Amino acid sequence: MARKKASEPRMQDNDRAALSNAFFNGDEAAIRAALAAGADPNAADPDGELAIVHASKRADTERVALLQLLGADPNAADERGWSAIAIAAQTDEPDMLWTMLRGGARPDGDGTLIGTPIFLASFEGLDDNLRLLMGAGADLTAVDRDSGRTALMLAIQNGNDRCAKLLVDAGCPILAVDRSGSAAIDHARAEERADVLEWLEPIVAAHQERAALELASAAGSAPSQTSRL
Repeated sequence: MARKKASEPRMQDNDRAALSNAFFNGDEAAIRAALAAGADPNAADPDGELAIVHASKRADTERVALLQLLGADPNAADERGWSAIAIAAQTDEPDMLWTMLRGGARPDGDGTLIGTPIFLASFEGLDDNLRLLMGAGADLTAVDRDSGRTALMLAIQNGNDRCAKLLVDAGCPILAVDRSGSAAIDHARAEERADVLEWLEPIVAAHQERAALELASAAGSAPSQTSRL
């Protein structure tokens, strides 16, 4: 009897492993059967990859939608730090990204990567993805943890003019500086982006003038040393 009881957990573990494989390789019927048998929709494969991450890498929108419907978390990161929403943000499949966002994916990701999904979309020049993320409320003030760059800086550095314009129009900080002290316009000058400078310089000048006026107004409304005595 003791031997029989000791072998049962191993049998159950093997069954669960086999059922989890359905999330990676099976069709809808296999996935539903796996769930009914107790498989975890957020279980990782032996390499540490999540089923929904695997589906997003294959740009399999239908599998992504099914996995979300059955409980897979598009915000969860695998052992490599990648989540499905991060993969979708840098993949030219806006329908897949929209499916995730509509199903509850967070537009700012889970904080595992050094930058948020709008960084990935801006880096790849995927303006449709960028629109979806901004429409879902992505934080335009976010900076990457290593360099302090904004998504606008990244778009300019990588020559993605349409993404840069979208970010400016949406309110991405124009005058923000990274850890090197460089603003977006400094990156445009360093990359010799004359096309960007043509439309960015007037905007920066207007923002600088507004900032100077606000600073002067704040200084004028502050109580003087004499008035406090």
